Parts: sequence; structure tokens; C-alpha cells
Amino acid sequence: SSGINAEYGERLQCDKDLSYKLAALALQEIRGDYTTEEAAMKTLTKYNLLSPGASSAAYLEVLHHYKILQGWSRGKSIINYLNKATELKGYGVHLYQVKDKNGV
Repeated sequence: SSGINAEYGERLQCDKDLSYKLAALALQEIRGDYTTEEAAMKTLTKYNLLSPGASSAAYLEVLHHYKILQGWSRGKSIINYLNKATELKGYGVHLYQVKDKNGV
């Protein structure tokens, strides 16, 4: 399982291919169209869009998907990101530890 940072630092758990696509959509929303590899990599790193320790191959996959999004508007990128994210099994689920009256 891999993941991508959602808003406010929460992570979405998903397979690697989907994490690359979501990161690419986030890049398109943040930066607009692809300009250079260096600029895209800086943004990926700044916003920590991939799981910690992601390989250089993972970053290259994101760039591949990002280039395909050329011409997409910010709104279209956001809507597509949200549509993909909300289909994830654990999306919107927040787990909390609870204790009974005895503290167990």
C-alpha cells in the first residue's frame, strides 16, 4: 500500500498507481501545466505529495501522469482528485481510541 498527502497533512491509503495519479492531479492544481522537471520535483517535495521514502521511479511516474494533464484547469484537476479520493475504501473514516469507565 502506498499513500498520498490529502489536505491538512492527512494521508490517503491507496495503491501505488493511484497515488501517482493523485499526486499528478495535485501538481496540476498547484502548479498548472508542466514546465520543467525541476519545478515539478520541487513542488512534489515541498508539499510531500508521496509517501516518505518514495523511490526516484515513483517521482518519475508522477511526472509522466502530470505531463498527460497538460491543459487541465485547476477546477477539473480538483474535481478529478476528489472523485478518485472519495472512491477509496477508508476515505472519510477517522478512527479514535476509546476507553470505558475503568480506563480500559
